[in-house]
Amino acid sequence: LLREVKYFLILGLEVPESVMKIFSSADAFRSWNGSLDLIVNMNNSVLNNLLPVEKPLVNPYLAKFDAVVQRGLASLNWSSDGVDEFIKESMEQVKCMHDVLKTMKDNLAQIQDAVKQWDTPMIERAVKPTDTDEFERTFNSMKA
Repeated sequence: LLREVKYFLILGLEVPESVMKIFSSADAFRSWNGSLDLIVNMNNSVLNNLLPVEKPLVNPYLAKFDAVVQRGLASLNWSSDGVDEFIKESMEQVKCMHDVLKTMKDNLAQIQDAVKQWDTPMIERAVKPTDTDEFERTFNSMKA
């Protein structure tokens, strides 16, 4: 509708006043649409990258985000008051959720890197029994 109104105005055609009222808010609609797309993409990213074992840790954030979104779905439309506040609150919640998951993933990567350093055994098991002196020499040479 907005694109057609733009072309009607360029061609100098008459546009009804009700349509012009909607057209005057075109920039707000584009901004809202972009923000909502970003919110959806961030939420989908969180849901796609979330492992089943991580879900209990993120569930409170998911529930809070879902509650905010549900309020908007139930009571808002494009001409409602409070759309900007809804988008702002939704963005804050999805960013929080995204940041928590990113922190969890980063911490896991650091832990895995630290554990990889211990990949080699500290003491090699000998095929045959060894006496105490030989064991101590082997152990001390590995320590150094």
